[in-house]
Amino acid sequence: MVVMLADPFGDSTKLSDAASRIIQGILTGIGFLGAGVIVHAEHHFRVRGLSSAACTWLTACVGIACGVGRWLIVAVALAIAFTLLIVGRRLEHWLHRSFGGKDEPAPESAAAVSQVDKPST
Repeated sequence: MVVMLADPFGDSTKLSDAASRIIQGILTGIGFLGAGVIVHAEHHFRVRGLSSAACTWLTACVGIACGVGRWLIVAVALAIAFTLLIVGRRLEHWLHRSFGGKDEPAPESAAAVSQVDKPST
């Protein structure tokens, strides 16, 4: 999506060098934030937060496309993203159960007290 913003028809007058540097800075910063969202659970050999990190990055890309005024790109990207997020979650759960996976308990909220914070008795 961001590549299409840079030079969709070979016309280099649409975005200036400064605008491309701003886009690069935004995407680099969001990439670091997304990397911080990804968590590797030690005991379950699972990686969590990939969808959240990808959605954060997608939100930045959609924001950049809105700022540049490419509304067709925004509409197509949002339609694809919502379709993948809605259908993909159901498909993932169905495949997990089909191949003998166990249903996982609901994750604790961020406000829940961890074992480290609980006083020992």
